[in-house]
Amino acid sequence: MFQIFILLKIFLSITIFFLLLAKICLAQNDSALYLNEVKITSTRLIFNSGLRQYSFDSTQLINYQHLALSDLLNDNSAAYLKNYGPGALSTISLRGGSAYHTTILWNGFSLANPMHGLTDLSLEKNFLFDNINIEYGGSSTVWGSGAVSGSVLLNNKPSFNSGLKIITGTTAGSFSNSTQFGGIVWGTNSYSGTLKFFNQSDENNFNYYDENIKSTKKQVHAKISQQGIMNENYFRIGNFSTLNLRIWIINCNRQIPLSIQQVYSNPIQKDINQRYSVEWKHQKNKIEYVLRSAYFNEKLNYNDDLIYLTSNNKSKTIITEATFEKFISANHILQFGINNNYSETDSSANFNKVNVNRIAAYLLYRYHSNNDKIDVSVNGRKEFSSLNNSPIILSGGLNYSPLKFLQVRFSTSTVYRNPTLNDLYWMPGGNVDLKPENGYSSEAGIQINFSEITGLKNKFPASRLILNATIYYKEINNWIIWYPTTSLIWSPQNLMMVQSYGTELNLQYRYQKNNMTAGCEFEYFYTISTNEKPLLTNDASLNSQLIYVPMHRWTGSIFINYKTYGFRFNHSYTSKRYTTSDNSSYLTPYSINNLEVNKTFLFKSTSFRLFVRINNLFNTDYQSILNRPMPLQSIETGLTFMFKKN
Repeated sequence: MFQIFILLKIFLSITIFFLLLAKICLAQNDSALYLNEVKITSTRLIFNSGLRQYSFDSTQLINYQHLALSDLLNDNSAAYLKNYGPGALSTISLRGGSAYHTTILWNGFSLANPMHGLTDLSLEKNFLFDNINIEYGGSSTVWGSGAVSGSVLLNNKPSFNSGLKIITGTTAGSFSNSTQFGGIVWGTNSYSGTLKFFNQSDENNFNYYDENIKSTKKQVHAKISQQGIMNENYFRIGNFSTLNLRIWIINCNRQIPLSIQQVYSNPIQKDINQRYSVEWKHQKNKIEYVLRSAYFNEKLNYNDDLIYLTSNNKSKTIITEATFEKFISANHILQFGINNNYSETDSSANFNKVNVNRIAAYLLYRYHSNNDKIDVSVNGRKEFSSLNNSPIILSGGLNYSPLKFLQVRFSTSTVYRNPTLNDLYWMPGGNVDLKPENGYSSEAGIQINFSEITGLKNKFPASRLILNATIYYKEINNWIIWYPTTSLIWSPQNLMMVQSYGTELNLQYRYQKNNMTAGCEFEYFYTISTNEKPLLTNDASLNSQLIYVPMHRWTGSIFINYKTYGFRFNHSYTSKRYTTSDNSSYLTPYSINNLEVNKTFLFKSTSFRLFVRINNLFNTDYQSILNRPMPLQSIETGLTFMFKKN
């Protein structure tokens, strides 16, 4: 706990410093312009008061529309991405947790595969989504199992009365990489529809530096071919009801690249993800009813001729949810919901067909004052399973604005994560007696809006200067770890108790005047995550930093847009990551820099956007995962066409 007090002292010192700075700024007369803060919320998100939330703006989404979600998150947030290489598996880690502790949600439905519990962010393309948000901290009461360290929300919205919009684009780059994408958006008074697609083909035969032989080598066996389509349909039924139908299909064929230590290997993996959802919503007289359901059919076929291994993994998930929401008054909202999650999986190599059914009931309450100074939420959830029962979990949060320019936040919650079907049934070694991981998470934060302090917000509403600072503490019991039970067999056990704490800083500045918009953003994460329970006598992993959790990570970006010209520079730093539980070995720190310039051509209702992007500008040699090579400098260029008619 001594470290927590030190962390709190640092946090308070930062707070006092910026409050004093705010007072100084108040006495200055400056001609700078400040942007209004834009907040994006979804229905369920409003019940998570006190948690830090971040929304990627439209400029970021445009710059990264041809790339995967992993690229957007890695370059524009201090979250750590475990990346096995271009086209290979990529997962996210928040606040010292594992990839299992961050849930990825598509319009409120968790995308975690029931077999292994992960979502491969390299398969999710930014072009398909209207809004991408990160919600930091524990939110299991709202989103269920897995929302322990944070959540990434991928949302789409209807465009009623928007007319017609057509977007097409193509990119090409180093290593014979190319991407094509396109979409049609159509909106009338009673119907809104979108149809989007993409196609990606990458050789990924990049150069990297091999430390073992002190020479540059070329990556082999790393081709990827990926296609995807998303169709959404929104119907207005009468004056009070809407019906949404969504389809999202991904097909991916990829060669699994070699590690640096491998001499020869030729595994091939094929992913097929079919996702469907339907939602009916009725709103009348301050009451809202929602019935929604999703069906996910996922297949992963893995084949390695070298070791004569073929594995055909199939999983099906059916999620059904009903919610009732009541505006008790203008200030009080109450929501009650029931969620049923049925998972079925079949693996030809490791276990026969198995299924698990989980049903959860939750109650969410929110109070929002008329003067916008107080925002409070109190939530509860209870889940029942055909295997075991999770504990009752509770959460509470507060946003309080004592001054117009200042907001303080506090949140505390209990959290949990269910074991995956691989944990339970893998042969050999699965353990059906596993308990859900459980624990608690708390955080406190401040937000200082300097544009309010200077009084320039009303005069220059398109500019902003905002600081966010957060400290958090998290403790997880019954942490599941695969552990050797014999010399040949490993089995998952509830062995670890992990403590995580840290601080997060985010500073955003935007300036706009006449034909120029400029700005910068800086984000820093300090993370301590240690095992507090010995696994055996004289365990060297006790009180040691968890593997692949960097203690320091920051990102920074600068952008300038003048008339139809754009410039953007990204910098990210990742400190050393331990690769052994006793912290005896680690990967060296690294910095990555990316540069992009673009030009937009406008012709009435039509526009063309041309860009050139240089990745890893200074040719940094680095590894995100041990012995998994990453590319040196590369370049890509692209052209996007958009037609819009209201």
